[in-house]
Amino acid sequence: MQYLILARHAETEPSNKNDLARDLTPHGRKQAQGFIDFFSKEIKYQPDFILCSSATRAMNTAKPLTDAFKIKTEFTESLYYADPEKLQLLIATHCDVQSLMVLSHNPTISQLTNWLYLTSNNYKRGGAQIFLKPSQVAIFAVESLANLALQKNLMVLYESI
Repeated sequence: MQYLILARHAETEPSNKNDLARDLTPHGRKQAQGFIDFFSKEIKYQPDFILCSSATRAMNTAKPLTDAFKIKTEFTESLYYADPEKLQLLIATHCDVQSLMVLSHNPTISQLTNWLYLTSNNYKRGGAQIFLKPSQVAIFAVESLANLALQKNLMVLYESI
């Protein structure tokens, strides 16, 4: 069993001309610190590897976590532009990791969360929807990160402060 941790970046400054350069608000920085508290208590979910968007807000959300736990991290711009199918392909390239955190953006991170949640719980169309808010995390137990179509279960839905 492997863990897939899908996380949305923390609260961000209002939009400006360069969306990739948007930083966290002061509250967003507190939210990012909240990940440390969560993963200190829920050690079994602590990521071994973080696949993170290279947008400033995502990198600054990951930084407190990577500094505190010395987690190997890959920053990639492709997460910023990925659709759910591309995101699944990126996840599959890290199938050797026991616990993978993907730190990215809406709508893609919520779309993948919904697909995993709804398919694993046999919901019909129009069932409950999950829209990840800033600094919210959904954790799934999966048979294999290489093929997310396999059995999965929502383990934890965490929201930072």
